[in-house]
Amino acid sequence: MVTPRTVLGTLDPNIISGRELTPYKRGQIEGIHAAGISPSQITTLLNISRDTVKTTIIRASLRTNGASQPRSGRPRIRTPRNERLILRTLRANPTITYAQLCEQTGLKFSRSTFTKLLKEYRISHWIAKKRPFLTTQAAKARLQFALEHRNWTYEEWKNVIFTDECSLERGSGARRQWVYRTPQQKWDKDMIVPYMKGKDITIMIWAAIWANEASDCVILHGDREATHQGVSSRVYLELLKEQIPRVYQPGRIFMQDNAPIHTAKIIQKYLEDEVISVLKWPPYSPDLNPIENLWAILKERISARYPHLQSIGKSQAALDEFADIICKEWALIEPEIIENCIRSLPARMEAVIAAKGWYTRY
Repeated sequence: MVTPRTVLGTLDPNIISGRELTPYKRGQIEGIHAAGISPSQITTLLNISRDTVKTTIIRASLRTNGASQPRSGRPRIRTPRNERLILRTLRANPTITYAQLCEQTGLKFSRSTFTKLLKEYRISHWIAKKRPFLTTQAAKARLQFALEHRNWTYEEWKNVIFTDECSLERGSGARRQWVYRTPQQKWDKDMIVPYMKGKDITIMIWAAIWANEASDCVILHGDREATHQGVSSRVYLELLKEQIPRVYQPGRIFMQDNAPIHTAKIIQKYLEDEVISVLKWPPYSPDLNPIENLWAILKERISARYPHLQSIGKSQAALDEFADIICKEWALIEPEIIENCIRSLPARMEAVIAAKGWYTRY
């Protein structure tokens, strides 16, 4: 009977494997070998694999002081040329995705490499801000307005009666809610901020501000004779007849935006007949109207102070309570907040000029 020959020996667990040798260890191998010791004996003495010992001896003449030789490795993705290509592509198309960027540039780079590049150039990934659509013509009109009023001081701006309508939907002013939780509590009912499905009850209001004062908050009702029964120029005319005597006086300037109900012929005729000085307002410019800031404050306060509104249903009683709360909270807005909003007008003009009539942070 033939006994099978053993072809595999016992592995020595002390042999160093899979790690790069230090210059000192390479020097040991070379010195011992120079003394006439064989690679097999060096393997036993230093607990280093025989292949590593042989390779170290063969390449000894190629090294300087036992240091590792430079490796070719994978070609560098982050060359100056590639970086410029990535940055140009990002500037040309800031909404591009990571996958699209790789495809358009023809470069295959990891997300971590991409993130490091953005960080070095101080480029952040933001959710895009929403603003009214502007045409080139509208931007030119905004720029012209800002240039004409660039030198107006607060003393001049405080005489402008800024007006606007606002649609308030119940719960629309809720802030983003932060909670402390563990990963396992992610879907616990106490960790969820529920929202109503579908459109909730909504109330349209009108108001005006000037200097550090505010008009009454007026609830606007739809015009039953109008096609869509919404707020029409007829409804707006009745509002002006009621409110103009309360807020306007010689020396003040009336401001309204370019909504169709404001530019209707019956509105223009009424303002002319009453000799009301009207500020010509540029199109699509809510960022220039300081009353917009008060709408945001109003919505936020109602949401924070009256959480029970969400649970009172959609009856007429609920609608009436919501309307009463809106008017109450509008009356409580502090005069200094109104004044600060008016004082921001010179800065708003400069922002429009800097943006050449396009979008601003306001």
